[in-house]
Amino acid sequence: MSSQKSLSTPSPASPKPSSFSRLLLLFCCLAGGAVALTYLAKTVQEYRRPGARFNQEGIEALAQKNPVEAENKWLMGVKADPNYSPNAEQLGDLYAIERRNPEAIACYRRAVKLTPNDGSLFLRLAQVEHLIDRDDLAYPDSKRAAELLPDNADAQARYGLLEVKQSHYAAAIPPLQKALALHPGMGEAEDALVDAQYSTHDVVGAERTAEDWLSKQPNDPHALLWRAKIALQRPLLPGNEKIVLEAAERAYKAMPDDLEAHRVLGQTYLNMNRPADAER
Repeated sequence: MSSQKSLSTPSPASPKPSSFSRLLLLFCCLAGGAVALTYLAKTVQEYRRPGARFNQEGIEALAQKNPVEAENKWLMGVKADPNYSPNAEQLGDLYAIERRNPEAIACYRRAVKLTPNDGSLFLRLAQVEHLIDRDDLAYPDSKRAAELLPDNADAQARYGLLEVKQSHYAAAIPPLQKALALHPGMGEAEDALVDAQYSTHDVVGAERTAEDWLSKQPNDPHALLWRAKIALQRPLLPGNEKIVLEAAERAYKAMPDDLEAHRVLGQTYLNMNRPADAER
C-alpha cells in the first residue's frame, strides 16, 4: 500500500504596502523625528540660558547646606535672566522657609506673572499671604490655585477656608467638600465645612459632617464643640442630654480660653435647668 504525501497548503503572501501607505509611514517617521529634534533643541536652549545655570548652581549650593550661597546664585539668576521664572520661585521657597514672608510674596508674585498657569505657585503665594493676615491678597490667589489644581486637597481647602472668612458660606461648601473627599480627616477643612453648613441653615448637613468628623477624630475639641452647639438648636431630650453635656464639657476642658466653648457649655447647663453650673 503506497503512502500518500500530505501537501501543506501554502500561506497567502502578505500584500505589499501601497505606495501611499509607504509615503504615509515615511511622513509619520519624519514628523516624529522633527518633533523630537524640536523638543531637544528647546531643552538645550533652555539649559543654556544664564538663568538655568544660576538656578542649578543655587540648587547645588542648597544641597550642600549653604542657603546664603544659594540665595546669591538665584538673585544673580533673576538679574541675568529676568524672564526665567525658576530663580524667583526658588527664592520664594527659601524666604518662606526662613519666614521672610514679604520677600517670599514678592518673589512668588514675580514667578506667577511669568508662569500664570502654575497652580502650585499660586497656592504657595496664598499660604504666605494668609500667614501675614493679608487675606485680601490670599483670597484671589487661593481661588486661582483651586481653579488650576482641581484635584489638590490643599488648594481646595485653602480656597474654601478663605471663602468662609469672607462670609461666603455657600461658595465655601463645594471646595471644602471636594478637599475632604480627596483627603479625609483635614480638621481645619472639617471645621470650616460645618461652619459653612451651619451658617447656611443646613443644620442636618452640619450635624452629619460633625458626626463623621468625630467618627474619625473622637477627641477633637472643635468637633465636640460643634456636636454640642448643633444639639442646642433642638430641645434636649433625656436620651441625648448626657451625650451633649459630655461633648460641651470635653470641648471646654480642652479649650478653656475659647469664648465659644464657654458660651456653649453655659447654654447647655441652662437648657438642662442647671443655672448654678451655668454661672460658674
